[in-house]
Order: sequence, then C-alpha cells, then structure tokens
Amino acid sequence: WVLEGRSDFLEGRNPTFLNIVENEIDLAMIEAINRIGHVMGIKTIAEFVENEAILTKIQEVGVDYGQGYFLGAPRPLLINDVFANNSPILSC
Repeated sequence: WVLEGRSDFLEGRNPTFLNIVENEIDLAMIEAINRIGHVMGIKTIAEFVENEAILTKIQEVGVDYGQGYFLGAPRPLLINDVFANNSPILSC
C-alpha cells in the first residue's frame, strides 16, 4: 500500500489482491488496511483487479476504486477525456 504525505487516496500496489479469493489471510490484510484508510478519511484503490471474483471481493470489503485488466487495459489518458467527464478512472 502506498501513502505519501498528505493524501486523499491509499493505493494498494501489491499482488496480494490476486489471492484474496482463495487466501483468507490476504483478504483479512486487505480488509484491515481498507478500514484504516477509511478511518483516516482516505479513499482506497485496489490494483490487480484481474477478474470478476476479485472485483466482487473488493466490493464486499468496501474498497472505493479498482484498477486492473478486468476493468480495462491501460491506455493513454487524453486530456479531453478528463474535461468531457469520460475519465478512465473506474469506481467499484
């Protein structure tokens, strides 16, 4: 997880998300870190959302945002997308 200085987001940059469906310890870790972020008033972002099962788990846990190939392949961000409210940032 990454939190640098004062931030509005806590981002999970750890392949732990890949195992949360099968591994109770990894799921418990994600739940705890997500809870800490929310207690601090920070939105949470899960990386490695690679399939529907992972997406379902992070939604159950209450993670705010997700990134990963299941949600969409990386692509260049065009400044017009942001201003047209077509931002590629996906909410869970």
